[in-house]
Amino acid sequence: MQASIFVTDDDSAIRNAIVKRLTKRQHRVRGFQSGQELLAALEHEQPDLILLDLRMPGMSGIEVLKHLGTKSRDAVVIILTAYGTVEDAVEAMKLDAYDFLIKTVDLQSLDPVIDRAIEYLALRRRVADEAAHDAAPYAWSGLVASSASMTALITHLQQVAQEPPLPVLLTGAIGTGKEYLAKVIHHNSVGIKGPFIGINCTALSPKQFEREMLGYERGAFDGADERKRGFLERAETGSVFLDEISNLDLATQSQLLQVLQHRSFRRLAGTEDMAMNVRIIVATNRNLKEEVKQGKFR
Repeated sequence: MQASIFVTDDDSAIRNAIVKRLTKRQHRVRGFQSGQELLAALEHEQPDLILLDLRMPGMSGIEVLKHLGTKSRDAVVIILTAYGTVEDAVEAMKLDAYDFLIKTVDLQSLDPVIDRAIEYLALRRRVADEAAHDAAPYAWSGLVASSASMTALITHLQQVAQEPPLPVLLTGAIGTGKEYLAKVIHHNSVGIKGPFIGINCTALSPKQFEREMLGYERGAFDGADERKRGFLERAETGSVFLDEISNLDLATQSQLLQVLQHRSFRRLAGTEDMAMNVRIIVATNRNLKEEVKQGKFR
């Protein structure tokens, strides 16, 4: 794959040598001597890869990385520097740099890194395309409003999708498409990047639900031969759909309520609390207000 590559280094000799080598490998390459020049160029052109010097006058590579989130969301960034430290590498990786390399006179060492970065970019784009294909059936355009109430529902769902990932309750008779609407919310929600995990509450016993929700450490109970992540952990930055929530017993409802209130959970036999970063969508075919009055629902 021929790639578009931006090389940013204040050392003109190194910059020109890298540009020359990558051009010989049939890549489309542009060189910049400062972070400011790079950011200005990104207003008009988006490269596949960015090679970025860490220590530059005016604006360091770390400072440039902090600006790239709004300037170039797709480019793979490789930090290239003669002053590498563990602290620099850690900070660069936290800011989504793909790799961190020490400059050497031998530029051949750059070739395999470029090749791996291009392969990684191709894989990331393929995964994104597949995700978009999976989401296509759940676009807003797929919802047809045949009544005023349906129009109001779609409008409300669109508002929910634009808000922070707070819990959502869907009510309606069996077969009215509650799971479909849950997937519409998931695929159109701002900031939702993780998977959609559906759980049928009717199919799980209280103990099974607890284990599936929280996960567990090895030895947490007989048969727990290895650690298992629960759906709250597996669905990180995504959505969990709990169908027929009213079928959970009161003790399990209370446990789930605690998780929702504190936005955190702990694996069974675990010692550390973990932040919950998922949208919980629940559904039922019952009148929960009446269930609450009768003491059947928390």
